[in-house]
Amino acid sequence: MFKRRGYSCTKVALRASNSVMRVVESTPTLRSTVAELIRRMVVLTACLRREAPEDIRDRVWLYRRSRDNQSRVSALTHGTLETAIKKLVKTYDLRGDDGESMRINVSRLRKTFVNRVFEILGGDVVATATAAGNSPAVTIRNYLRPSEDARKNWRFMGMVLVEELLANTLGATERTPVGRCSDANAGEYAPKRNGEPCQSFLNCLRCRNYVVTGDDLWRLFSFYFRILRERPRMDKRRWDRQLAHIPRMIDRDVIQAGLRRKVFKAEQVNAARERARNDPHPFWASPTIISELNSLA
Repeated sequence: MFKRRGYSCTKVALRASNSVMRVVESTPTLRSTVAELIRRMVVLTACLRREAPEDIRDRVWLYRRSRDNQSRVSALTHGTLETAIKKLVKTYDLRGDDGESMRINVSRLRKTFVNRVFEILGGDVVATATAAGNSPAVTIRNYLRPSEDARKNWRFMGMVLVEELLANTLGATERTPVGRCSDANAGEYAPKRNGEPCQSFLNCLRCRNYVVTGDDLWRLFSFYFRILRERPRMDKRRWDRQLAHIPRMIDRDVIQAGLRRKVFKAEQVNAARERARNDPHPFWASPTIISELNSLA
């Protein structure tokens, strides 16, 4: 596929319609329904391409228009599409959530499409970026909007913040999304800039200021499963270099060591593990949190 705006070609594997022809599971694929739609448009506009001017004969979205009793074949443009959209909105009185006339354009349709692909792919940012023809960073920054789960998670975190402010206990426990920290402002991996708190959560297990109690196991296992879910989305060498050590350290240096020293009880660990698997901590529920943390590093 040639992207005229980006002056680049993109190759995307088509998903097989039967179980005989299969592609590698980690390869981002284009759903067959999308490919069939494009093929259908190619068939429908075949007769128009024969009549079209030479400079637009390789286009897919063609239509016949009449002006001054003359018929000619034209390609769909932003101006044509904008005029048709305004007519559609006016005819059916389409309105947005704010009660105003709905604003529809190609950019908004594209964002809706990308978010729908992201939802269908179960939060796989890399595959979504491939389908959109962008890099993961551009897709996250410019296209993806907060899901309903993300809104709930931020609402929950806001409620906790309000409770700590009202009780005057903000920062007293030094809790982090991974466990606890004995010094979140001047710890081993803290930025040490104007009292800025440490957000280097991927290094918590290596930090001498890191502390885990029984109450923190849900947070810890939520982090554990989020790291494991990143494995199919990453290059194997990058995974081995950046994240592979984290689950091993949690199992060996935290859980097994805690059970051996009787800091944790087996039933306590199992309950926290199952809770995190089915209902992760809000901070680790977002499928983009790892890439966001890496961007802060």
